[in-house]
Amino acid sequence: MPKNAIRFLTYGILGGAAVVSFSLPDTVTVPTIHAAGGTGVRLTGIVRDFPVTHPDFNVVPADGAGHYAGNVATLLGDDGRPLQVHGVSNFTIEFGKIVPGIPYAARATVLGAEITSGMDPMPVTIQAATDTETFDPFGDPNDPVAATVNDGANPRDYVFSLTDVYSAETPIAITATSWVEGAGSTRCGFDTVFTNEGSDADSRQVATRITLSYPGTVTSISAYVYGAEDVMYGLYDDSGGEPGTLLTETVNGESPSSWGWWTRPVTPTWLPAGDYWLAIGQDESFQRFRFVAGGGETRTNNHDAEDNNGFQSTWSGTATSSNRRLSIYANITPDAGAYAPHMTVSSGDDSPYVIVLKDGDPVPAVPSFGDQSTIADFVAPYVDLDTDQITLADNQAIYLFELGTTDLSSPSADFQDLVVMLTLATDPVYFFASGSGADGLEPVGFK
Repeated sequence: MPKNAIRFLTYGILGGAAVVSFSLPDTVTVPTIHAAGGTGVRLTGIVRDFPVTHPDFNVVPADGAGHYAGNVATLLGDDGRPLQVHGVSNFTIEFGKIVPGIPYAARATVLGAEITSGMDPMPVTIQAATDTETFDPFGDPNDPVAATVNDGANPRDYVFSLTDVYSAETPIAITATSWVEGAGSTRCGFDTVFTNEGSDADSRQVATRITLSYPGTVTSISAYVYGAEDVMYGLYDDSGGEPGTLLTETVNGESPSSWGWWTRPVTPTWLPAGDYWLAIGQDESFQRFRFVAGGGETRTNNHDAEDNNGFQSTWSGTATSSNRRLSIYANITPDAGAYAPHMTVSSGDDSPYVIVLKDGDPVPAVPSFGDQSTIADFVAPYVDLDTDQITLADNQAIYLFELGTTDLSSPSADFQDLVVMLTLATDPVYFFASGSGADGLEPVGFK
């Protein structure tokens, strides 16, 4: 083939570790011919083949021009030039949420989990979320049998998306639940004292959606309220993602004069696993309940439960919708043999049951409960033995979850029930780099 007709086929290396080598004369000159599509591109100008050891092999291009080698992001920048793939170190930790300062991809790695009830491992399930999307990394988080990560098979990885990056300032939260079989009374709903105060249950009814993952019988409802006036609670089934039929309700009763959990009995009602709505109705404008924005579904309508002898038998006339979660939960007695949540903790709720470790932090000196593994055992690959400090890349953080007890003075509060590491990058291709948990691509490169 004449030198001026040499044709090279394009090839891709993003998905694997294939190495392609070829030899060329010192200089090959071809006429200027623009690519016309298809599987081949005619190269123009002078083509030189550099060996890997040559100093010009993988130089950083200047202003988008120059030699590109290695592996890169699947996206181009706004200027049409290739992006460099690298870890995202520009992030803050706000109330337990990691908030990246630039667009990012994310990977969650379960480094370990160990929690028992008696002699038996307790299932632990995980859900991850940004403000725009929810992820079930290792199966349905409401299925403690199939989706547990407390099975001795860690570490395990989950890349949030193989193709997408998420917007800057979009926070990440990890929610973990421990499960116990054949429990006594359990809570279904939101038993966190949220920080925002709501007053829109005055002469109206406000309902927030909950998910019951096991069959059981509701015996009472509790909410965090204030006001020293009448308040009522109700429970609706779910109808196509909205409150449906009223299943049970409390009678009128005067709430505390100061903030506190206030529990009222209901007629015991058996419930299959599924979605439900817990409703609250208050009598005066100065009465309050607690809520947090985001992560849920809440509906409000103008029916006055207090002055109309109870809640609507069928929910109708929704006035407003939001994604709030209210501080309200149902007390459930699970069916015999069913798994029920023991403790649910979210890193996004500024929870005292989560510790966040960054590079340079000391390893927490918390003894493990019984003969279980310690925090140091799970984070050992990321510890500087000379300083006893955490050694992480600047695009990583580690979460330590306590899922066994709410009493932090208890010896069982050992914060190694679940250990999760988050890694951030500019593109998902980063997570398949050699040294990043899988073989194939280099973590930094240009195209």
